[in-house]
Amino acid sequence: MIVMAFGKFIGQKEIKRRLSVMMQGEPSQSFLFTGPVGSGKRTIAGELAKALVCENPTADGACNNCNCCRYYDAGTLPDVVRLDGEESNIKVADVRRTVVSGSAMPPQIARRKVFLIDCDKLNEEGQNAILKSVEEPPAGVVFILMAADKSHLLPTILSRVIEFKLVGYSEEEIRSIVKTRYGDIDNGRLEFITDFSAGLPGKAIAMCEDEEFGELRDKIFDIMIKMPEKSYTDILYDDFAFWDENKSRVDDLLVFMLWVIGDIAMMLKAPDSADIRYKDKKDEIRGMISRHSYLSTTRLGNCATAVNEMIRGMNVNVNYESACCSMLLKVHKELRQ
Repeated sequence: MIVMAFGKFIGQKEIKRRLSVMMQGEPSQSFLFTGPVGSGKRTIAGELAKALVCENPTADGACNNCNCCRYYDAGTLPDVVRLDGEESNIKVADVRRTVVSGSAMPPQIARRKVFLIDCDKLNEEGQNAILKSVEEPPAGVVFILMAADKSHLLPTILSRVIEFKLVGYSEEEIRSIVKTRYGDIDNGRLEFITDFSAGLPGKAIAMCEDEEFGELRDKIFDIMIKMPEKSYTDILYDDFAFWDENKSRVDDLLVFMLWVIGDIAMMLKAPDSADIRYKDKKDEIRGMISRHSYLSTTRLGNCATAVNEMIRGMNVNVNYESACCSMLLKVHKELRQ
């Protein structure tokens, strides 16, 4: 049995319902898929593009059997044009050449020509360049726009498109998505990734493929659990060196810090708690608590405050070295007697 295009998606039931209804009639010519990075908007937008060029589409999308579907899967269908750019911004000249001029040409193989455009990389000039085409698409031309944040899009563009807004995925949906790709994943790792992904399948999949992710998670735990025995020199040289080397992953490191702090606080109140994030480290947390009887939820709350101060600082571009050292020293002060 062939798995149809929309039916294979886990989650996003309302979007799939709307797409199914639309494919039973005459589809519109201008769409906008919105959702945060990792929400799957590019994937489902691509499947809509495939359905629109398919020779035998159904309410469930592309047939996956016809020549156009095979060409699409191979990336050789000339009637599906992607404009996303490798750089942060798509050049206006590329917009005019690819979209404005390209939309005036009829489809070569399929019954429609579809343009997939990453609007997060379009500045105002680039948006103005596609405006006329999106407002009045030529016959047989469809525009599928994608944006993590639609607030920067021109009102005139927003008024011409049908929006599909992706919603957050449930934990069970994230688990199903991950297990579909990585059937042999360890349950403990699966639970941690599900929790950390914050309802974003793209983030969950990236973590599965990121060999360093587990190492970073364990290193932060090790830094925290040993912090009461460390000296200021250890903090300012050894620990900061690790943070400096992994500056590009600071967002992940800060979340790990908060999770460790939260787990220690939870086990202070309920030693047998099953709700901690570092379930595989329960014995180590219990050992830390027994060695340092002075630890309290107040001290741990101060640690969390220090971490959150750094998070806020990163959002306003404070000096990384000073913010990081300050945070580590504040946490160290609270975890030492």
